[in-house]
Amino acid sequence: MNDVPAAVLCFDNDGNCVYNNRFAGSIFNLGAGNPYALMEYLSERFPELDYEHTPDNAKTDTFEIDGENHYFESEYKKLKDKKGNFIGFYLMMTDRTKNITDLKTEQYKASHDNLTAIYNSDGFEARVRQLLEEEPDVKRVIVTSNIKDFKMINELFGSKVADGVLVNIARQLIKNCSGTDSIPARLDNDRFALCMRKERYSDELFNEVAQKAVRVPGNEYYKVFCNIGVYEVTDPQIPISEMCERAMLAMEQIKDNLNNRVAHYNAEISDKLKKEQEIVGELKNAIDNKEFTFYIQPIVDKDGYSDGGEALARWVRPKKGVVPPASFIPVFERTGFITVLDKYIWERACEVLRQWQNIGITDKYLSVNISPRDFFYVDVYNTLTLLVQKYGIEPKNLKLEITESAIMADLESRVSMIKKFREFGFTVAMDEYGKENYSMGALKDIPVDAIKIDMKCLQDSEKDSKSKEILKSLLDLAKQLDFKTITMGVETEDQVNSLVDMGAEFFQGYYFAKPMSVDEYEQEYMGMSAEDGTEFNELIKNATAEGEEEMSDEDLAAQVAAAEQAVNGNTEEGEPSEEDSEDGEKDPVEAT
Repeated sequence: MNDVPAAVLCFDNDGNCVYNNRFAGSIFNLGAGNPYALMEYLSERFPELDYEHTPDNAKTDTFEIDGENHYFESEYKKLKDKKGNFIGFYLMMTDRTKNITDLKTEQYKASHDNLTAIYNSDGFEARVRQLLEEEPDVKRVIVTSNIKDFKMINELFGSKVADGVLVNIARQLIKNCSGTDSIPARLDNDRFALCMRKERYSDELFNEVAQKAVRVPGNEYYKVFCNIGVYEVTDPQIPISEMCERAMLAMEQIKDNLNNRVAHYNAEISDKLKKEQEIVGELKNAIDNKEFTFYIQPIVDKDGYSDGGEALARWVRPKKGVVPPASFIPVFERTGFITVLDKYIWERACEVLRQWQNIGITDKYLSVNISPRDFFYVDVYNTLTLLVQKYGIEPKNLKLEITESAIMADLESRVSMIKKFREFGFTVAMDEYGKENYSMGALKDIPVDAIKIDMKCLQDSEKDSKSKEILKSLLDLAKQLDFKTITMGVETEDQVNSLVDMGAEFFQGYYFAKPMSVDEYEQEYMGMSAEDGTEFNELIKNATAEGEEEMSDEDLAAQVAAAEQAVNGNTEEGEPSEEDSEDGEKDPVEAT
């Protein structure tokens, strides 16, 4: 029994220890007879030292060995003779220290952030929920923070310095955690949270925290700003993640106010949130009822000719009309529902391209947006390639737009996916290039076909010579890397002339055209007028995948010819028909 990796003790019916192995002796110091430690343990384990009537059981005990706590699984079992008389009992205590320590380590890793050693989002939610249930009458606040332009710190100083900034924030949060019921956490990236008693919170304190916490190690001159959002826990039943989200919503109200870094969740924000929740709640029915559609904003050359345009989601509600995109797109992006909408628009765009293809139009394209969240919730590559195959369209006619920030968020993975898209036949454009101030040098590693430059980044480019130089540098670099360029937000003739002089190729903006319905685009940019396109548009509406199965190629060709005849036969005298126009020459579209 001395070789058993457990403490073994045998007792008679009076509680006297009649046997112990070496392991048990080392725990209770049994070399000195029947020590106090053993008697104390027995008196705690057995009420009134009633050995005979205590049922067999197991429990966990803790003992100190060589200055360290050890955890034992202790089993108590009675001993009886052949007649069933109680003659004693034994205790077997198995050392489970390693098992328990390993389990605690795993639990700690699962609930704590590796870098800062404070709670992660899962651990924070579990601990705060426990605290709210244990002390429901205590008033508490959730405080959240993030760093303005944290990506820039990574870009300029490297990940080690950026990590040092995050550790500094964690230290400041811990410093202000007076009491064991204050809980700090790093939710993700540069977003932190703290749950604390309301009585201990003050705006002055956290304005000071925001100033002290955000310092770039080794560079005291670089100014970094931290924003603070506060939510008072008025309804302890709502999810902890929602409490944090409300504090984050408050933080968004600060924007560029450098004097006050703290904002509170209030009734106004609450009303806004309720409206957002209503919008999200209506999404499924809206899709089922086909309330969502897309408008096309033409992408044109300097003469106004368009080979295609960007498909922009529009929500047309019965009796309420068109919902402004600004009132629902940000909501869907924040809640993740943008993925549902994106997939819907991708498929509608494929349907329209198929309709165009059915009547012989194969030189027009539609570009669709891939939102950053799509990469997390959807198998983007399989979804888009299967849609192209389902509708039997050319991949080159469904162009893909991915924002610069979405690409840079996971550069290696995105580059790999872009390569796969292009190998399949898609054309890929980097959207909003220049908006996030990433390194221009990163462009050489991104295998896109085109970049879209937003004029909003350089709103004064026609007045500011430095902005002009920046814009020209972007266009020159794109040309050197063999990228096509599309300049967005073009609103004036002066902008167009200036951009053309700089080498800009394609344009998108109100100077040329606002977003328009598919019908309007077909009339304006596919040779149809409202009066002449009746039969043509009817053919488009009827040229569905189902209709193609029922109609022979000869019948389809005959209908196309009839539609073209109707169009050509109605041209005004002296106006050239398509056949009369010079070969390869495209009539410029009049600017709207």
